[in-house]
Amino acid sequence: MEYCKLQTGCLLVVAYIAFLYVRERRRYEKKLRPTPFDGLLALGILSLTLDGVTA
Repeated sequence: MEYCKLQTGCLLVVAYIAFLYVRERRRYEKKLRPTPFDGLLALGILSLTLDGVTA
């Protein structure tokens, strides 16, 4: 567990940013179609998760 502290902290920060982004996007947009930022955000969460598992 000591080797994956950085990945856990980064994952929490990115997950918080994703939560705020999705909440605000639902408030102001009626049509929810995926954007490139959505894909990058999901890819970042996935890569941080896999990096934490391998650490």
